[in-house]
Amino acid sequence: MPLTETLLVSALLVSALALSIFLSAYGEYREENFMAVSVIGALVVVPVLLIAAYNLLLPFVTVMDWWTFRSYRLVEVGQPDELIVVTTWPGWLIGRFAGKYWKQDADRSCLQCALGPIVVLLLATIVLILIP
Repeated sequence: MPLTETLLVSALLVSALALSIFLSAYGEYREENFMAVSVIGALVVVPVLLIAAYNLLLPFVTVMDWWTFRSYRLVEVGQPDELIVVTTWPGWLIGRFAGKYWKQDADRSCLQCALGPIVVLLLATIVLILIP
C-alpha cells in the first residue's frame, strides 16, 4: 500500500496521543518532576517532535489525500500540524488521571487501560502502511 498522507497523519496522531498519555502519567507519578515532564513534555515537546517528523516524512508520501474544512472566512481548519497539537490535550488529561491512580495505589491498570486501545490502533496503522 502506498504511503498516503492520511495514513501518515493517522500514525502521528495516535503516536501523539499515546506519548502524551504516558508522559503526563509519568509526570504525575513522579510529583517532583510534574511540571517538566507532564506539562512541558506532553504539551510542548511531543507536538514539536511529531510535527518535525511529519515534515521530514512528507517527501516520502506518494498520495496527497488529506482534506481540510473551510470555515466561514475561508480559513482552513484541520491541518495535520494543528491536529497533532490538539490531540495531545486529551492525552494529557487522560494521563493525569492514570498517573494519579498509579501514584496513589501503585496501580498501573488505568494506564494500561488507557494505552491499550491506542497502541492497538497505532500497530494497525503501521501494518496498513507496510502492506505492499
